[in-house]
Amino acid sequence: MSSSTVSPQVSTGSSGNAENIAPRRRNGRPQACEPCRKRKTACDHTLPVCLRCKRRSTTAACVYLNSPVAFARNATAQANIQTRSQPTSPTEYPRPGNQSRDAITASRRTSSTSNLPKRVRPSTDLFGGHNDYLGETSFSAIFKENRANLDALPTPSMSLALSPGDVNLEDTFPEHILRMGIRILDATPDFSIGRTLLQDRMITTNPAGWTKYDSWAGLSGERVMKSVWDVWDPDTGIRIGENHDKVALFLCQNSCKQLEDEDDPERWRDSFSGKNMRWETIGLFFTFWAYGALVSKNTDAHIASQPPPRNDSRTFMLELMDCANACITICNTLETSNTLFVHLLLIQRFLESMIDGDASPTLWRRHGEMVAVALSIGLHRVTDSRITLSLEWRRRVWARVFISSQIVSSFMGRPPLLSRRYNLTALPLDLDDVELMSDQATLADAISHMDANGWDTRGRLHGVTLVRARMMMANVQDDVMEMVLGVETADMAQRAHEIKQKLYAYDAQLPRVLQWDVREILSEEISPSVLGTRLICRLEYLHGHFMVERFINKRTQSNAQDLLDLSREILNITLNLFKHPDRFNSLKNDFEWLIMTHAVPASGVLCLALLQQRIYGPTNNIVTLPRAEVIQDLSVFVAFLDWVKPNAPNAELCYRIREIVGKVLNQALEPPPPMIESVPKTDGSGLLYNFELPDNFLGFEEFGNFDLMDTYDWVG
Repeated sequence: MSSSTVSPQVSTGSSGNAENIAPRRRNGRPQACEPCRKRKTACDHTLPVCLRCKRRSTTAACVYLNSPVAFARNATAQANIQTRSQPTSPTEYPRPGNQSRDAITASRRTSSTSNLPKRVRPSTDLFGGHNDYLGETSFSAIFKENRANLDALPTPSMSLALSPGDVNLEDTFPEHILRMGIRILDATPDFSIGRTLLQDRMITTNPAGWTKYDSWAGLSGERVMKSVWDVWDPDTGIRIGENHDKVALFLCQNSCKQLEDEDDPERWRDSFSGKNMRWETIGLFFTFWAYGALVSKNTDAHIASQPPPRNDSRTFMLELMDCANACITICNTLETSNTLFVHLLLIQRFLESMIDGDASPTLWRRHGEMVAVALSIGLHRVTDSRITLSLEWRRRVWARVFISSQIVSSFMGRPPLLSRRYNLTALPLDLDDVELMSDQATLADAISHMDANGWDTRGRLHGVTLVRARMMMANVQDDVMEMVLGVETADMAQRAHEIKQKLYAYDAQLPRVLQWDVREILSEEISPSVLGTRLICRLEYLHGHFMVERFINKRTQSNAQDLLDLSREILNITLNLFKHPDRFNSLKNDFEWLIMTHAVPASGVLCLALLQQRIYGPTNNIVTLPRAEVIQDLSVFVAFLDWVKPNAPNAELCYRIREIVGKVLNQALEPPPPMIESVPKTDGSGLLYNFELPDNFLGFEEFGNFDLMDTYDWVG
């Protein structure tokens, strides 16, 4: 398959050459290019590539898509619509991008049906089908509960058992979807490049991210990927790289089919690969390849050997991400809903967080889409207690969706989109992927080594071990978020006490392989992957306590010694990433995220304590603060922030925090001002929030953004 890219084209609604002006929206204003439109940034409408895309080195993605209303206002365009079914050259196909539902509807209504393939539109089962969950409050609940009696009625026509395929509303696949699919296939890398990106880059130990969790791709990924280049259909002999229009149609037809749950590993792999290949599978591999390009260097052979602009790893990565997004667009258009699609949305969300940062509006919207699809197929109510491949896979995907919801909500200080109160799905078992995907005898032997709580008693670290632990923590985290962001009640102190007991219980349940011990950092007996996994568990546990203590301190003015001690421990653990980078190499792509999620809140509390001690003097403080040690740790933290690269996803936020902490350190090291004679009354609190600075405390008025550290992440 060709690995060369196709130059961006402008969609004008005509089949001729593109005009030298950008198409216009329904309000008459020029249409923004797709990258600027998605990022909600101003576009200068320059053709063929806008200046912003030139600066970002994303010229391949800069295209202008037509507004669907413009077709109705332009008689020439209306005439051209009638000829859309005529074949065009691959270079005329628009770049993959998101299309509005209006555009899809307009295409369906106006496209000629003479030369386009037919399909059966997916239908909704009245009782909630395999991939269409309907709960007890749904419109059909009463019929579902009495389905047996209704189906037993003597009149056959009264049967309400509707199944997919009973409603045969023939329609056409929208032409822009087929064109988008062809462009995706055109962009598929050669097999050797794809294998290198998958094996050498993607299959790495990365407990904080998603690669370790997807170790099933290491077991069968190359086999599934190879089927992309193998014969798709024995009858037609369609191969990738040939007849891309037929392959795009083939994939659309498969994606419209119901994806059955299979417990046999061979049938499970075959259900979404080979002759059953789907757009969801193609999208997953584009995310894997994009991650491989993300961690690659321009000097690597598999990057340097490619033609421009793919010989730049970042440009290559962005192109692969665009293709993954296009696969998601196609799946949404085809109304695809299954666990594989949720998996694709999940991996793409992780990848986008590594590119755009965790505070990106696009990331929040992607997160909402993922949650909506997961709920629509009932992943939150997997009540079958059997231990099978398909059920464990659903439990694992759901756990990661729920964990993601809690992490994003905590980071942004927004209510979670998912709640433990509606979750009936059990925790995934601590099973090794190899054993889960083996024969029944091997699986039964692995289950026999489980304890009563579902942990592997052999002391092994599996890909799902951290997922299981983080899901347990996410349930407690949901309690914390409900207390902190919800409506305050009179029993807040009691609720906080109960949450702290749940945190202690969580820590006590963790197996030895997940228990943190700072003395083991330099131990050669502990691998970097195990060490990184333990660090994640410990930081998330301490972060739960941190949020509870901070909430109590701000609401009840209780003593802040516990909060300060937690802040010091969190900062010290995080600084190990900087002090011993070789021992935490598995987390190298998550350093910025760990800084923003854990180290920044802890440093904010310590900065407040230093300022309070400087203003009122160390003898006036109820809490114990080792000033010299705190200053040393914050100085290392500033150096750590200096180490963050300018193109890192959260680089801008890191630089702002660095400036604030640096100014606090400057003030802490200056000669102290005249001491204030008395400390404001705080009912025993050792840490003063919103305390007033004296007029002679020079320089602090320039801090400006100090509230970022005081409110970021928890209750802002």
